[in-house]
Amino acid sequence: MPPPVVPHGLQKKLSVKLNQESVLGQDWTSLAEKLGLESCIEALKGRQDPTMDLFQAAHQKGKIESLEELAKLLEEMERQDCVDIIQNYPQNLKP
Repeated sequence: MPPPVVPHGLQKKLSVKLNQESVLGQDWTSLAEKLGLESCIEALKGRQDPTMDLFQAAHQKGKIESLEELAKLLEEMERQDCVDIIQNYPQNLKP
């Protein structure tokens, strides 16, 4: 299996933000829905780090094709804080 599109370090940074439950639906459950992984939500609820597990499921199913795609989904969720993390992640900085 190829390496994940979302590097592990970036997954951890995003998990810190997305693991926090949001009454506005701007957490990992909303990202799961946008990735077409609604069926994983119940299984991931109550896990210590559901966002990391979601990234693993998304990788296994080929649901994230690029960091740009992930940033667009997070933008649709009105999570500019997460978009900024992606854009400022060292591996993603343009020379």
